[in-house]
Amino acid sequence: MIDGLAARIAASSSEFPFYSREAHQLGPRHHRARDRRCRWRSLGGGGDGCRRDAGHAAVIGGTAEFFGPVLGAVAMTFFSLAVGNVSSAWVAYLGLFFVWVVVVAPQGLVGFIAALSRRGYVVIAFSLCAAVAWLLAIVIAMELAYALQFDSHGDGLAHIAGFLLDGRHATPWCLAFFGAVIAVLFTRQARIAR
Repeated sequence: MIDGLAARIAASSSEFPFYSREAHQLGPRHHRARDRRCRWRSLGGGGDGCRRDAGHAAVIGGTAEFFGPVLGAVAMTFFSLAVGNVSSAWVAYLGLFFVWVVVVAPQGLVGFIAALSRRGYVVIAFSLCAAVAWLLAIVIAMELAYALQFDSHGDGLAHIAGFLLDGRHATPWCLAFFGAVIAVLFTRQARIAR
């Protein structure tokens, strides 16, 4: 009985090409062809990277407005090209940015910008100052950590905008901490000004 069932499954595999040995052998070529059609795979990995990147772009940009996913795709391209040319930690920055969007702006960048524009100029000014301070603190800490862990330049130093910072000393870490404290103060002022 089991042999008969196995024979029927084997005979019917020609009706379902995804079960056949030939289709299995064509699978990697099919995936490579799809990869060639979908050039910007910023997050890498196998599987459906194109759809995954489009999903990430939609989450980052927001789905409430038509141009939300477009803005998300622009942001992802910015991280992969502009930040990728400056730092080897660009994937970490993209990951942190994605987490920030999910936590702080669940409606995406378009919704966040629309909500921020409805507030006064004082809130916008404090929010921009907080964003710059957070960016400074995160970039310093991330580049120091990458310099200590991976040492891509071979000198053990973090290269940040022409400055060389040594992560084995406390001074650059204190600078990152000071930037985070300033960012928290600006963030608190922006929330109070609402």
